[in-house]
Amino acid sequence: MVQWNDLNQESKNRWETIAEFWDDYMGDESNRFHRELIKPYTEKLLQIEPSHEVLDIACGNGNFSRRLAELGAIVTAFDYSSKWNSSLLHSSSLFSNSQNEKDPRNGRPKWRNSNKK
Repeated sequence: MVQWNDLNQESKNRWETIAEFWDDYMGDESNRFHRELIKPYTEKLLQIEPSHEVLDIACGNGNFSRRLAELGAIVTAFDYSSKWNSSLLHSSSLFSNSQNEKDPRNGRPKWRNSNKK
């Protein structure tokens, strides 16, 4: 029987293999399904207001994380794939952590839209 650690590593290896493809496929605005169905209804469900804190687990390339920050949320986002985490940081240059805020639970930076106070 395959051990949990082996399955975990195999899963991570597969995600790392397709991360760049998936990032290109989703692009800066996500795909049509995500834009027209997932985003609007998730936004409606969450009812984000300025200064809400959001933890986006499995954020992929961060498209929706950035959208939440545009709505005023303070977002902590990460993904299983280290390639996506690197892409997330690179593509989130619009967002800042000017107050060097860190989530006290995990020490990760909190990001907010630099155009909003």
